[in-house]
Amino acid sequence: MGFAEKKEIIMEIVRNADDKLLGLIIALANEYNHQEYQFSEEEIKKFEESRDEFYASGKKGFTVEESLKSLKEKLK
Repeated sequence: MGFAEKKEIIMEIVRNADDKLLGLIIALANEYNHQEYQFSEEEIKKFEESRDEFYASGKKGFTVEESLKSLKEKLK
């Protein structure tokens, strides 16, 4: 099931939800959005290795604006 299909299913659930279910969905979304994730030492090491490999490759990266534009286009 793709991302767009999942969104449609969620939208249908929300459209048909009673007050109790809407409250649960809101609580779940709030909890999900306010969690602070801590990266492990191993994850940080992998990020740093990936960064170092990228810099060593000499490839051109993307600006924040270019990255956001690309992501927004993919989500349309």
